[in-house]
Amino acid sequence: MTEINLKTAMAQWVEQQGVRPVDFARKMGYSSAYAWSLLRGQANVTTETLGRFVMAYGSQAAGEVLALASTTEVVSTETLPASANTTIPVTKG
Repeated sequence: MTEINLKTAMAQWVEQQGVRPVDFARKMGYSSAYAWSLLRGQANVTTETLGRFVMAYGSQAAGEVLALASTTEVVSTETLPASANTTIPVTKG
């Protein structure tokens, strides 16, 4: 099983597209402070975040974010607090 790091991928996509953080915040319906925390990797990317991203930028952009996501082998996260788990496990198939 591998993990997709959505925090890194979303920040990379925003940078590659030249989207200003203030515009990202406005389109996503977030405060500038919260948008910055997402882009710095300090806030978790949740299903709500993904939903807002799809509504703001479209499914093609969401696909691009997933394509940018770095994949790594899963290491046990049993000892980590829930807030530290910022990745979504996926299976290769």
